[in-house]
Amino acid sequence: MAIYPKKIFITMLVLVASSAIADGVPAPGRGIIPAVSDHYKTQPSFYDFDRMPVEQITKSIGRRFIMGTESVMIRWDLKAGAKLPVHFHVQEQVTRVEQGAMEAYSQGQKYVMTPGQVMVFPPNVPHEFVALKNTVFIEQQTPARQDFINGDFEKLASAALTKK
Repeated sequence: MAIYPKKIFITMLVLVASSAIADGVPAPGRGIIPAVSDHYKTQPSFYDFDRMPVEQITKSIGRRFIMGTESVMIRWDLKAGAKLPVHFHVQEQVTRVEQGAMEAYSQGQKYVMTPGQVMVFPPNVPHEFVALKNTVFIEQQTPARQDFINGDFEKLASAALTKK
């Protein structure tokens, strides 16, 4: 199963960064705490996953992600039968199924996740997923995944997805 080259991956990052919705609508006096807002003028970033390009990890696995300063949010699109192999990472991971259904395996246990259900994986806890039907799920991982930026994820994913 092919993993796209680093050049395409970096292009995807540029497209993701440019898919932020630039401006909100003025709402004077709302969302302000004077003791904070007067000293910290940074605006939040606003994104629309549906407008972002999909990074095809394999023919049956697509990914979109948004990097914050402290965390990453990932939208996975899995076709029925797609598998994310067993893995672990230093990030805490909060996973919520939006559409479809999938099996989650961790520490010798099987869980069937359906829309609205959430599972929290502490750091370094092994886990894997199998889509029972076409599935969309969202992950929030903290701290942010540096391996998504420097291309190491693609190397690891390629090795894991081509194992027999």
